[in-house]
Formats: sequence, C-alpha cells, structure tokens
Amino acid sequence: MNLGLRQKIATTILVVTVVLLLISGSLYYINSQQALTQAIKHHLATTLTIQAARLNQVIQQHQERLALLTSRTQLRLSLRDHLEVPNPAALAKVTKILIDAKKAIPDFRGIMVLSLQGDVLAATEPALLDSDFTDLHLPTPTPQMWVRVVVTPQNQKQLHIVSPLVLENKELGQLVVIAGLESIQAIVTGLIGLGLSEETIISYQTAEGQVESILPVRFANQLQPFQLKINPFKLITAGQAPELLELTDYQGHQVFAYVTTFSKTGWGMTLKIDQDEALAPLARQRHFMIIALLVSAFVTILFAVFLATSITRPINSLTHVAVMIANGDLSQRIHSFTNDELGVLARAFNQMADKLIAANELLEERVRNKTRDLAETNEKLLLANSQLERISRLDGLTEIANRRAFDQVLAQEWSRCQREEKRLALILLDVDLFKNYNDMLGHLAGDQCLKQIAKEIESTCQRPGDLTARYGGEEFVVLLPNTDSAHAHLVANKIQEQIKALVIAHPKSATGYVTLSMGIAACIPSRELQPADLIDQADQALYQAKQQGRNQIVEYTPADD
Repeated sequence: MNLGLRQKIATTILVVTVVLLLISGSLYYINSQQALTQAIKHHLATTLTIQAARLNQVIQQHQERLALLTSRTQLRLSLRDHLEVPNPAALAKVTKILIDAKKAIPDFRGIMVLSLQGDVLAATEPALLDSDFTDLHLPTPTPQMWVRVVVTPQNQKQLHIVSPLVLENKELGQLVVIAGLESIQAIVTGLIGLGLSEETIISYQTAEGQVESILPVRFANQLQPFQLKINPFKLITAGQAPELLELTDYQGHQVFAYVTTFSKTGWGMTLKIDQDEALAPLARQRHFMIIALLVSAFVTILFAVFLATSITRPINSLTHVAVMIANGDLSQRIHSFTNDELGVLARAFNQMADKLIAANELLEERVRNKTRDLAETNEKLLLANSQLERISRLDGLTEIANRRAFDQVLAQEWSRCQREEKRLALILLDVDLFKNYNDMLGHLAGDQCLKQIAKEIESTCQRPGDLTARYGGEEFVVLLPNTDSAHAHLVANKIQEQIKALVIAHPKSATGYVTLSMGIAACIPSRELQPADLIDQADQALYQAKQQGRNQIVEYTPADD
C-alpha cells in the first residue's frame, strides 16, 4: 500500500510514541514495584529493630533494678535469720526493705519474697501475703532473672519478674516483682506509621504450645473466636537476622511481616501490615498509567495529523540549523529560502541567531561581573560573621570562652552525654581572697592575675571536647565531657600545681601567693537532672572547699546535700 508523506509521518509518530510510552511505563511500573517493596521492607525492618531494642532495654532496666534489690546484703541476712529461727523482727526488716524499694521504683506494683516452697514470706502489699506461688519454679540452671506473663482474675495481664536470693552460695528463696505492661505498650505504639493496618504483636508461648499476645491486639474485638496464626517461635530462632515474610494473620489477611524472638524472656515479636494496603499506591499507579496512555495516544494522533499536514520539505534545513544552534553552534545559518511563511521564518531565525550571539556575549560578561562581586561580598560577610561570632563567645579580659559560650556548650554536651549515657564532669574554680588582692595591689594587677590564671587553666585542658571559660568575676569553670570525678580530680590537681608554679605574689594570703579553691561534680545526664543541677553540685563542693580553709579541691557527693 502506497502511503503519502502525511500518512507516513502521522503513522510513524503514533507508533513510536505509543511504543515508547508502553516501554517507559512498564519500566517505571516495575521499578516502582521494586522501590515500594524495598521501602516497605526497610520500614518494617527498621521499626522492628528499634522496637526490639527498646523492649530489650526495658527488660535490661528491670534486670538492673532487680539486681540492685537482690544485692541488698541486709535483705538476705534478715531473710536467713528468719529462715533459721522464725523471727518477726527480721521479717519486718525484710518487709521494710521491700516497701522502700517499691517507693523508689514506681513501675513495680508489688514486691514479694517467697520461700523455696513457694510460700509468701514478706510483701509490700498485705493482700499479696495470701497469694499462691507454689507453681512457680525457676528454670534449671537458675538464671539471674526470669520473666513470665500472668493473667489475673480480672482478665488482665501483668509481668512476674523472678530472681533467686542467694547468700554464701546458698539459695534462700525467690524475689518476685509484679510489673505492669505500660512501658511495653508504649514501645509497640510509638513507631507505627506506614499504614492503618500496621501492627506490632509481642507474644509468648504457653505450656500447651499456644501463642498468646502479651498486649491487647488491635482488631481482636472484631473476631470471635480469636487466635494468633503467626508463630514467631517456629519462624525464627533467637539471634537470627529477620527477613521479610508473606503470611496470613489472625484476620485471614495476607500480610508482609517481620518476626524476631528474645532469648532473655522467651518472647516473640511480629510486625505486620496488610499487603493490600501496602501495595495500594502501586494499584493506583497502574490505573493512572492506563488512563495516561490512552490520553497520550489520542493527543499524539491529533498532533501527528496536524504536523504531517503542516510540514514540507524546506523544514529539514530549518530543523538541521535549529538543532545545531540548540547544541551551542551559533555559527550555523539557513542559506536557502522559499517564498512562503517558511522563508520568512528562516530569515527571522537567522536574525535571531545573530542577536542571540550578541546577547550571550553581553550576558556572559554581566554574569562574570556579578559573580565576582557576589563572591567578594560573600567573603566579606563570612569574615565579618566569623569575627562577630568569635567576639560574642570570648571573654574580653582573659580571651577565653565567656559565660554565654559555656552555657551553649554545656547544653550541647549535656544532650550528647544523655543520649550516649556518658559521664560529664565540671570543675568550678575560684581565686582565693581575690578582693583583698585587688584592694592591696589594684585592679590592673588583678586583671593581669586573672589573665595568667585563665591561660594556665586553658593550657591544662587540651582534649578537643574540653572547655575552659570565665564563669564570672574571679570564678572559672572547666567542662570535661566523657570524664568521671576521679579523672576530673586529676585535672584539678594539675591546674592547682601549675597555678602554684606561677608564684603570683599575694600579700594577703596565708601562703604568700595566689591559690585556687575548686569544686568538682560529675554525673551521667538524665531526664531527671538539668545542667543547672550539675553547676549547683559543683558550687556546693566549691563552698565546702572555701569553708575548709581555701586552696582545696572538694568532690561533690550526694551526702553533701
């Protein structure tokens, strides 16, 4: 079949456009499917890892608290005395220790001491004395801590945390702590965000081999009867890296899931989301692509027919020159002209190219000038800002960090040490009898004395994170991240020796030269403390150093309160 030029152009444009749309659409759909699946996998894996880490942290916290309680020597000695000869006074002492421990740890709802036969010997609540724990047997060998889930008569679940009480390698009984599930509930609800059906289930295996959820399941009320179908204990072993699974959940839905288990508690964790919801964007994308393909095909037909009707042979020359100019070759020109609209267009195109060359040259010159001016201005602004920032953070007299810089660095280091659970130490220093020094020798001599002291203190603290600052007047402060009180004391001793070596004469001092009093405080920042508390502790230690006769180094201890 002989086709005219118009039909050939229209058919070619239509076929090429549709084929390209199909190929690009298919590739885009496949890549989107892979990207979406990878995003789901990454989100579920990350969420499961974070939630598992938080659950391990909660269990570790319970273990540490229980270890502190079981390590109480007085508790074990009183229990031994009562077991050897029934002694109400010794048992009362055990009860008091349990009550004091419960007050200190609000998460514990009750604490009991059991005999080896399971009888309740002492408890924080009178009602717990009648509880029956004869069925409680620690696994062999006995671990440091054992956690089990218990369903109360009110159909509520709680944790029993059990630890043996041992004195001189002899087991006296068991310490049982009753804890709620609020901290665990916060873990499974804190990181959900991919979809409405996303859910985390923390489960345990009963003696009959059934899988039970520790916390209420979101959609359990809609199902009767209800039974968990995903068993993490059969799908993965403790310590094995989790992988994305396609399973059927308790609602009968096909889900994407990650599972893991915990060796310390024997629990399992399942994080899942319905496949229909997770892949919903892909279905919407498929429908959109079909509609877009049909619309594109229709528009292409109209455009091809119009283009094939309008174009003639002279357009080839115009197209060639246009492509060359578009690629940057502005020297190309159209040399053959017709006596129709295309000829007018060709002449206008040549004129436009000439003007474009001139405009480009002018524009390039202006851009170069503006770029140079802008670079110079930016350099001046950066230099000015740097100088202003440096001035605002330095003390005008001693040229070390000022109080403002210290407050900023203290807040930053406090947050970092709290996040990393590292120690933060602080030394507060005061020049002894500095007012007398000023009165005797004059303020100019006092300023020179402060400069010397500041220089010596700063030279002592050479670690990148250490900060020396003027706290106010004759007071200085040294901030020591990742440092305990013992190492802070070594730094303070070194500072004291260097100041002593200066032998700055002080007529009013008993030593005859300038000395420093120092207060040291150190802690692991937590939510219960504020940076001001650390400063206050160092200030108390400094006050004690002054009271003890000055030229002293005193470490803060809680007993100072």
